[in-house]
Amino acid sequence: MDTMSDVRAVTESAVIKRAAYKARTVDAAARDAVISELQAVMAQREPFASRVDIRLDDEQGFVVDGPNREVVPLGAPAECRFHINPLNLSHMAEGKLDPRMAILFSQLQMQDGAMRTAVAFGDWLADRKVVIGSLTNQALPTPTRDRERLRHDLEAFGYALVEGALTPEEVRVLRQRVIEQAAGEREAGVASVSEGAQVVWALLNKGRAFHDLLLNPLIDEFVPEVLGEHPILTGIVSIIATPGGKSTTMHLDQSFVQPAIPQFQTGLNILWFLDDVSEANGGTRIMPASHLGGVAPADPSSPEGTVAAEGPAGTALLLDSRVWHATGNNRTDKARHLVVSYLSRAFMRAQENYFLSLRPELEDTLDEKVRIMLGYRCTASLGAVEGPIEGKMNRRPAEPVGELKPVSRPGH
Repeated sequence: MDTMSDVRAVTESAVIKRAAYKARTVDAAARDAVISELQAVMAQREPFASRVDIRLDDEQGFVVDGPNREVVPLGAPAECRFHINPLNLSHMAEGKLDPRMAILFSQLQMQDGAMRTAVAFGDWLADRKVVIGSLTNQALPTPTRDRERLRHDLEAFGYALVEGALTPEEVRVLRQRVIEQAAGEREAGVASVSEGAQVVWALLNKGRAFHDLLLNPLIDEFVPEVLGEHPILTGIVSIIATPGGKSTTMHLDQSFVQPAIPQFQTGLNILWFLDDVSEANGGTRIMPASHLGGVAPADPSSPEGTVAAEGPAGTALLLDSRVWHATGNNRTDKARHLVVSYLSRAFMRAQENYFLSLRPELEDTLDEKVRIMLGYRCTASLGAVEGPIEGKMNRRPAEPVGELKPVSRPGH
C-alpha cells in the first residue's frame, strides 16, 4: 500500500463497515460484513472446540462452526446462543472488548447454553491466552497489622486484610447507622434490593459517621502509594448480603477500562467489615494475583478459582481494582454488613465540574448529546444517582434520600 488512493479506499471501507455496524437495524449487508471479518480472523486461528449461535438482532445472525472454522446459516446445531451487536462483536474479535466485560455490561446477552462457552469463544476469537484461576501457590493473605506484609500482599495477590482498621466503637456506630438506614429505606419504599442483597447508596447523605470514615488514616497510608495524590472518591456505599443471598457476577472494579490495561491500576477499593466476615456469610470471592494479567474466570457466574476474604469485624479489605472478585453466597441466617469506599486516580474526572458550575436554568436546554458529554448519562455503572441504571439520563434529585430510621425498630 503506497498511494493515497489505497489509503482512502481502505479508510472508506472501514467507515462503511463501521456505519453498518452502528445501524440500529442489522440488514443483510451488515451481517455479511461481520461474517467477512470473522472468516478472516478465524483463518488465522486453530479450530475452536464448539459451535456458537450468534444473533445480531431478532432476525439476522449465523452459526460459527468452530471445529471447521466456518460460518454457516442459522438453524445449525450449537452449544450456546447469545446476542451481540456487530460493533461489539468486531471489538471482541480485535481484542478491544473482553467477553467477560461484554457479559457484565449486557453487551453480550446469553440466550441459551453455557456462559463459559461464550467466554471461551471470545477469548479464542481475539487469540487471548488466559489462565483460569490463580497463578500463585503461596500462602494467601490473612488479617495482619504488619505494614510490610500488607504491602507485600497487595502487590503479590492484589488484596490485603488490615487487622483492626476500625475500633469496636467505630464498628458499632457504623453498623447501627447502616442497619437503621437500610430498614428506613425499605419502609419508605426507596430501598435498592436485589436477590440476596441490599445496597445503601450515597452514604455521605446518610450520616456523619460515613464522612468521618473517609478520614480514617488507612486511606492516607495506602491509597496515595498506588493511585497518587488527591484520589477521587468514586463512591461510598453499604452492601448487605442477606441470608440466602447468591454470589454476584465476577468482575473487576475497573471493568469500564476497555481495552483492558492490566499493568495500570486505576482504583483501590476498601471494604470495611462491620460483622465478622467468613466464607459462609458471603465473604468477597477473590481470584488471587489476577491483577497481574492473564488470569480470568472461565465463567463469570461461577466462583471457580476463587477464595473468600475473611476477617473479624473491624478488618479492612484493600482490593486492587484489577482483581477479579464477587460478593459471596451468604448461607447463614444473618445479614452481613460492609461499607465499601472506592477511590480512583485524580485525573479520572472532568476538568470543569459542570454539576456545580452550570447554571441551573440551562440544564433543561441542553441537547441530549451535550448532556452525555457532561456526564449525565449512566454508562458502565459510572455517573449514577442513587444506584446505577445503565443508560439513564440523570437529573439532580429534588429531594435526595437522606438519613432515615424505621418507625418500628428493626427486628420488632
